[in-house]
Amino acid sequence: MAKGDLIRQFLDEEQLARIGRKVGECEKATSGEIRVVIREKKDWVARLLRLSLRRLVVEEFYRLRMHKTRERTGVILYFLLEDRQFYIYGDKGIHAAVGQETWDRVAGEVAAAAREQNLCEGVLLGLGQIGAILAERFPIRPDDVDELPNEVELR
Repeated sequence: MAKGDLIRQFLDEEQLARIGRKVGECEKATSGEIRVVIREKKDWVARLLRLSLRRLVVEEFYRLRMHKTRERTGVILYFLLEDRQFYIYGDKGIHAAVGQETWDRVAGEVAAAAREQNLCEGVLLGLGQIGAILAERFPIRPDDVDELPNEVELR
C-alpha cells in the first residue's frame, strides 16, 4: 500500500479542505490554535519502542511547534488510522482551564459520529465543539494573529 492510500480510504481532497476551512472558521472566535493530524500508521520506531498513542501525540504537538503559541492555547486532534484511534491534546494553558474529562467527552462524540456517518463528519463535529470551548474560555483578542496553519497535517 503506497503512502497516502489509507488516508484516501477515509478522506478525499474535498473533505480534507472542508476540515481545514472548519479549523479557520473555529479560530475566528478564539485566541486558541487548532491542528488536525491524520497519520496512517505508526512508523517502525514507534512500533519497536511500543510508543503509546499519547506519546505520539505529544511528540507531534512539539514537532508542529504548537507549544510556541503566545498563550499556550494549542489543541491537536490526532488520528491514527491503521489502529482506528485518536486523541485530543491541549497545551498547558488550555488543559488547566478545560481538563481531560472535557476532551474525553468530545472524543467519545467524535468517535460515535465517525462510526455512524464518516470520519469527515466526526472531525467536523469535534472541531465545532473544540472551537466553542475555546471561544468561551479563550475568546479572540483584538491583536490576535493566526499562529499556525489550518490545513490538515498528513503523516
